[in-house]
Amino acid sequence: MLWPIHVIWQREKGIQVFRHADELYILIKQNTNGYSGPLALYLANSVTMVFGGSIKDLREDLIVFHIRQGKLHKYFHKHIPGGIAYVFQNALYYGSGGSKIRDWRWNGTGFEQISDSEAAKVDPDNRYKFNKKLQEQQGWFSLDHDENLSPSLPIKLGNRIYVLSYAGATSKLSSWGTKKRISLKGPGLVHPEQVLYEVDNSYQRVPRKTYMGSGSIYVVM
Repeated sequence: MLWPIHVIWQREKGIQVFRHADELYILIKQNTNGYSGPLALYLANSVTMVFGGSIKDLREDLIVFHIRQGKLHKYFHKHIPGGIAYVFQNALYYGSGGSKIRDWRWNGTGFEQISDSEAAKVDPDNRYKFNKKLQEQQGWFSLDHDENLSPSLPIKLGNRIYVLSYAGATSKLSSWGTKKRISLKGPGLVHPEQVLYEVDNSYQRVPRKTYMGSGSIYVVM
């Protein structure tokens, strides 16, 4: 008999960095995925989870680290579909596509979803396009870390210098079971090198009841 197994794992799905005046924003997109399938396949080779059984995207989240006046704050947004952050009229937005376009605007302490009428005013050249020229015209510096996976990134913020470091696998095929670590060095932090995000992409076996409710249970903090 093919006894079923239920497995959960989390993956970092992209990083964006924005600098504006004396403020720094680091946005990390995270997916929680699940597998439900025969135990025999799992025991034979965990790689079979990629090719057999039922793999699902259980939830998508957005983690935001915000530095202002040398103070670091963390904000966790649950169930925000994967998308891209962009600048419009000197404000930071986050938008997701799919069957229904949704947009969120930064309000100083997090992203809040905006109305359809406000979203309709957003210039299409800004939304979902990493348009550095338009951003720089508004005084914003930006970097899509997916396009430039360098080990470290120096960032000047006023008279302070921070270094954002990224370590871990960068390809989908090599990321299984490989730890990813994102850290920040700079003045005013709790630790000399503060770990912002760390996940090992390993699988965690859970009961069926937990798996079915994983959309509201599994959170990396």
